[in-house]
Amino acid sequence: METVTLLQERIRSAKSNASSIIDASNLDRLLAQLVEQPVVKDGTAEEIFPSDDRKDEAGFLFRQVSGRQQVAALTEIFKAQAGSKERWPFDIWLDRAFDHHSTIIEVKREGDELPAGFAVIATRLEVEGKTDADSQSTIALRVDLNSVYVTSERRGEGHSQALSWAIGKQVDRILYALAEAPASSRQSFKEHKVEIFIEGEAHSEGGANFLAGTVEQIESNMDFINLEKAWFDVPAVMDDVDYDKFARLAELRR
Repeated sequence: METVTLLQERIRSAKSNASSIIDASNLDRLLAQLVEQPVVKDGTAEEIFPSDDRKDEAGFLFRQVSGRQQVAALTEIFKAQAGSKERWPFDIWLDRAFDHHSTIIEVKREGDELPAGFAVIATRLEVEGKTDADSQSTIALRVDLNSVYVTSERRGEGHSQALSWAIGKQVDRILYALAEAPASSRQSFKEHKVEIFIEGEAHSEGGANFLAGTVEQIESNMDFINLEKAWFDVPAVMDDVDYDKFARLAELRR
């Protein structure tokens, strides 16, 4: 009985301290957890191509690839499909994504047996600016669009656009999770502002289209996301993508 009572007192004490002690490291841990949202499982053609003539086509299925075994299996699938003519180092991209704990999103059409491509993204939430109780701070959601790949025979069928849509959903899920974070975890800041920073580098026309399309998708989502009860306003979207020589193409795309 004494042990139970002592435990209960410790729990009450911990709860009391949680509401009175400012601990930035606790907030950092919370932000790291919030970005670990599950990848959307599927999307209809009507959702992904709302203003296109593809609404009646089959939808898309998405899967988060995790673990060395799944990454190796996906690499072998693409090697078998690509043959010796593929110039894009998808195997290196997948290995690097696994080593850096990035998110790998696999895509295929409904009814297809094998995946047609993937995108690699890295998301993180960071507190920027002053962290004292009387200063405004910015919580930055950084979305690094590391790479995208679609097998040569499936290019032009909408898989890249579907991946942009899935990444947009991923950003939405992170924002909803952030909106539901307990007040005690963010009480050290008097005011909060959330901003989205999208990063990436274009190495081809297709890559530039994917990057610009993903930025456009996330920007569009901010027009419809429901954050009325959130403790922050709808975030501004900052396009920090390096389009390089494809900058004009990206401007035309958007």
